[in-house]
Amino acid sequence: GSSCGVGDDDTTTGQGNCNLTRTLAAQALADWLATDPTGAGDPDYLIIGDLNSYAMEDPIVALQDAGYTEMVADFGGADAYGYVYDGQLGYLDHALANPSLKPQVAGVAEWHINADEIPLFDYNDDVRTADEATFEEESDVLPLYEPNEFRTSDHDPVIVGLIPNAV
Repeated sequence: GSSCGVGDDDTTTGQGNCNLTRTLAAQALADWLATDPTGAGDPDYLIIGDLNSYAMEDPIVALQDAGYTEMVADFGGADAYGYVYDGQLGYLDHALANPSLKPQVAGVAEWHINADEIPLFDYNDDVRTADEATFEEESDVLPLYEPNEFRTSDHDPVIVGLIPNAV
């Protein structure tokens, strides 16, 4: 949401704020992982989580250029989504495997527990903004918090199944 400034924000292709910073961070992550930062000697790496970038944005492309495969796309195909914004589908949570880990990935799926939630049950919308649609009313009777895994985010978590190679 916040601007990083001229030359960093992408105002022409829709990639949005801090595109350069996010891309450089992705490249730095790939470079760092290539150094075996934990000293474990295990060549298998999985980058997983909310990378704040859609699948075709520069930061994800930078990780793919570094040899990582987007497993959400491999297993979910063109219909994969974990985030809904103004009726448009996409995903911000990724599972990127490096070449040695990729054959050990047995499956990947988004757990659809958040993205499809109607705005009435929105998990954190307690402040109405000037540009928010008036139809996005909040419930006065349903609690926003429940002690379970639901309504934890505005997008869905990614689940990865692995069959690790025995060493």
